[in-house]
Amino acid sequence: MNELAEDCVFLWRAADDGEGPDRAVAVVDVFDLEHGEIVREAVVAEVVAEGTFGEQLARDDGAGDAEVGVGMQRQGRTLPWPLPIREGKFLRRSVVGGSLAVGDIGVRFVSGGRLRIDGGNMFGVVPRVMWEREAPPDDQHRISLATNCILVRTPDSLGLIDTGYGGKAPAKFRQRHALEDGAPLVANLAEVGVRPGELDWVVLTHLHFDHVGGATYRDADGHLLPTFPRARHFVQRAEWEDATANIPELAGAYYPEDFVPLYENGQVQLIDGDEEFVPGVRSQTTGGHTRGHQVIRIESRGESAVCLADLCPTAAHLKSFWTMAYDQFPLTVRHNKPIVLNEMVDERRIALFSHDPQIAAARLARKSANEWVAEPMVRT
Repeated sequence: MNELAEDCVFLWRAADDGEGPDRAVAVVDVFDLEHGEIVREAVVAEVVAEGTFGEQLARDDGAGDAEVGVGMQRQGRTLPWPLPIREGKFLRRSVVGGSLAVGDIGVRFVSGGRLRIDGGNMFGVVPRVMWEREAPPDDQHRISLATNCILVRTPDSLGLIDTGYGGKAPAKFRQRHALEDGAPLVANLAEVGVRPGELDWVVLTHLHFDHVGGATYRDADGHLLPTFPRARHFVQRAEWEDATANIPELAGAYYPEDFVPLYENGQVQLIDGDEEFVPGVRSQTTGGHTRGHQVIRIESRGESAVCLADLCPTAAHLKSFWTMAYDQFPLTVRHNKPIVLNEMVDERRIALFSHDPQIAAARLARKSANEWVAEPMVRT
């Protein structure tokens, strides 16, 4: 491979070249942070990398391809394939959670930041003795969660599903939820070669801080500005109405600084119900978590994936009655979640999880009338 700059981030994919198990081809996408360049190379049996790597990102999907890792290359040296993942030296921040193709549409998972949320809030009426088997809490009763933002590249556009929590939250709030420093989404987009000004659209599943907080930021003078200056931001009208109505019962649920600047800049486009707002990308309203909550379907050439957002935030929520204390209409979630999940099983749609700390994408299988299981495709 060509000599690389000292600070590079890369994603590699192993593929069998037909010459036997010892000759995996590594296809490497490298983003040079210093020069802002993307380098694509292919080598056999070995790749250039530093000896400290991020977490393994995904398992073999059964089709011969596997997304296998992200690393930082500072003092280039050659390592054998497969690459070692050294415990105790994982990168704290998940830069990229792997990628997949849905027909002609590319999907890449980019972290909007890790966080910790009270486990009781995340599982509502489910007894702790049950949920802690799925999500072990820390000494403050919080569980680890991801914000898996989804970068979507269609043949004609580049967009994003949700924006994580951003970098505006006050120190006490950041400490309470163990938010990452800075603006994780923007940093992580840069590390895969995407600048905020390149995005054509953003769709927001709903307007809670961990899904929309990254859509705005404060400049050096404290002014609130859109993070993605030329992107249209699609929001359900019912969600916008509730988020801006100052409803006493929803106090603390919405933070206007996350989304009002988008409206003031003329970047909000309200949609009503199920709508294809970009070719191959459509909304499917579910309500439940909020009145205007929507999941997002990506469809191309007979293939389909669904960003479940907070209808089913993690694989641990793949049970009809496992809902969140944050759900404004829990009975609606209990009614609509089985409908959506059963359709996904029947149509072989891929599940995209917004908050699962380990699984970004999975196939679903029906375990019973009220329970499903995830078969991981991409790990975070």
